[in-house]
Amino acid sequence: MSDTVAADNRAFLYGDGLFETVRVEEGRALFIERHRQRFSRSARRLQYPDPTIDSALESLDSLDGRRDGLWRVTVSRPATCDEEEAQSRVHLRWRQFRNGDGDGATPTLGIVENFYFPEFDLFEHKTTSWLRSLEARRRAQNRGYDEALLISPGGRVGEAAAANIFLRIGGEWVTPPVEGILPGVMRDALLAAARQGGLKIVERPVFVGDLQTCEAMALTSTGRMVTAVSAVEKQPLETEPVEELLDVFQKYLKWWVSQKDQCNG
Repeated sequence: MSDTVAADNRAFLYGDGLFETVRVEEGRALFIERHRQRFSRSARRLQYPDPTIDSALESLDSLDGRRDGLWRVTVSRPATCDEEEAQSRVHLRWRQFRNGDGDGATPTLGIVENFYFPEFDLFEHKTTSWLRSLEARRRAQNRGYDEALLISPGGRVGEAAAANIFLRIGGEWVTPPVEGILPGVMRDALLAAARQGGLKIVERPVFVGDLQTCEAMALTSTGRMVTAVSAVEKQPLETEPVEELLDVFQKYLKWWVSQKDQCNG
């Protein structure tokens, strides 16, 4: 596996790549099976060659036991199906946890319109074509916010620039369906946690008008885990209700760790 990127690398040239960012805590690659499933689904949907898929899955499997932090496995499409080239197109990078990585910080969100497209299913894959998210966040941060909230031309609310969203509206937790948004690993884990813990979360389209009656909001991502949002634009939000999500998530995470340790034992 190379630490350098070749000049003809398609992820570098065209954004023709996939990546997974995996959180490692106490030597455990959290929810690694979900990362493997999402990567496999996207790679096969986008017709990546089998040797490349196999090499990437081996890299994901290798994350157990590595040092704590966030590990990114990036895969670019090779020009051929040659096994040696396939392996050279998988890159592994580590970074330590930093501010905002599940440390309890409560970000503010600025609305960025016309950056969410429910019909565009390419955004349901974690590709290296990341400019949309970077530009949305840049626009929000230029206005003094921490993160962007992406809105469609028709007024639908999709996701944050690099996180899924859960909203408490009328005393009920809701989250947008996977329609032009990334099916986040932590989103999936939180939904599973809620089912296991008896907490109702409804998947339905969310619109800008819903934000006016939104009581609380949480972001979910590998970096942030489950993080309360303190405000959307100038509208302050309650952070205490997010403790309900955190509680079921933490219980589910403990259960997941115990199951994994039993399998490894």
